[in-house]
Amino acid sequence: MRLLRTAITLRDCLAAGLTHLTIECSRCDRRGRLSLARLVRERGPDASTGDVMDALGSDCPKRDAGQPWERCDRFCRDLLVVEGLR
Repeated sequence: MRLLRTAITLRDCLAAGLTHLTIECSRCDRRGRLSLARLVRERGPDASTGDVMDALGSDCPKRDAGQPWERCDRFCRDLLVVEGLR
């Protein structure tokens, strides 16, 4: 039986040929392009991209907004490439 794996790791991103991740917020102008090599050095190759994005958004002024639709909403389009290769 094959186990279902849902988290995309930094290792998966490297295997897909990515060198950087661009993380954006759909609620504000925040956007950043991060080196995948640096993220792997800092967090390890098995770190999930969800955990990485949560940590990167920890200083967002909209992180704790009162209404759910106002809160920080980070996304990374690069992950669509990785998911398509699974």
